[in-house]
Amino acid sequence: MVFADHLLFPHLPALANVAFGPRAHGVARAEAEDRARALLDRLGIGHLADRRPAALSGGQSQRVALARALVLEPPLLLLDEPMAALDAGTRLDVRDLLADELRRFGGAAVLVTHDPVDALALADRIHVLEGGRLVQEGVPAEVAARPATAYVARLVGMVRLEGRDGEGRPAVLVAAPADVRLAREDAGAGAPADADPRRLTASGTVRRIEGAAGRIRVTLRLDAHGPEGAATPGDGLVLDPGVEVTAELDAAAFAELRPVAGERLVVRIPRGD
Repeated sequence: MVFADHLLFPHLPALANVAFGPRAHGVARAEAEDRARALLDRLGIGHLADRRPAALSGGQSQRVALARALVLEPPLLLLDEPMAALDAGTRLDVRDLLADELRRFGGAAVLVTHDPVDALALADRIHVLEGGRLVQEGVPAEVAARPATAYVARLVGMVRLEGRDGEGRPAVLVAAPADVRLAREDAGAGAPADADPRRLTASGTVRRIEGAAGRIRVTLRLDAHGPEGAATPGDGLVLDPGVEVTAELDAAAFAELRPVAGERLVVRIPRGD
């Protein structure tokens, strides 16, 4: 088992921490240390074998914890938020290393994480819990492409919108925030001459603005009257009023539009296939 806070023995150097498991299972000291040293070398920290945990960085400590778990070649490996305590740069390195180790691993591994990137990058299958209930399971590509709930959609960076089709039946639209377009109401974005049959056009109020330059997310709540234009039989999705839609803008688009919370904007959303 690998924990977020490592739980290494503070009084033992890295080599002894990793060798502890084999020694506890009756393996001779020399053989246990040989196994431990080989694994530390493979994880790129063999030169730190004599350091105690207090002298290791977060990423180094996590590698020692991973080595300690792997050295026994367990049939089941539980990774409990293994990268939660790491900074962004270290997390990338450890994630790559962990992906390589999991490909080598002969047993079953369970990764518990709140970071969707960890799940998408490391897992063969994903189980998503929402409010303590399993709401979706599947291979990463399926979960990312067809999120079952709005919560799952947010996790994988998509927008999931519910509404009805032209026959009045429940329908769902999934779109990437980068494909959602925003404009001011006075810019004519919803005018018939501007109409794009591949997009739904609606008006909404800006609820929040998040992110940093280069990846700025603007979330709107659609007006009660819903998308402009009534649906006719055979038309695509008409969104339910009050749903939230998120658009992702680059720095140039954000600087040109300069949206503010509480402002009403026109939003145009790809209809999908």
